[in-house]
Amino acid sequence: MERIENQLGDEELAKQVLSWIICEKRLLTTIELQRAIAVGPNQSELDNENLSGIEYMVSVYAGLITIDNDPT
Repeated sequence: MERIENQLGDEELAKQVLSWIICEKRLLTTIELQRAIAVGPNQSELDNENLSGIEYMVSVYAGLITIDNDPT
C-alpha cells in the first residue's frame, strides 16, 4: 500500500481500482472496471469523459495487478 500511496496524483485511482477488485465477488472485465471507476460517488450514470485507459489503471499498481486476456 505504501508503494501505491507514494505515486504522485494516482493514489485515489489506485484505491478505487483496488476496492473494486477486492470487493467484487467475480472477476471483472476490463470494460466493467473502467466503467465502475468512471461513475463518481454522487453520480447515477456513467460519465464517458471520466473513463480511464485500462493500461493507465494497471500502471498505477507498478506490476501488482495484471490483466488476464484468457478467462479460462
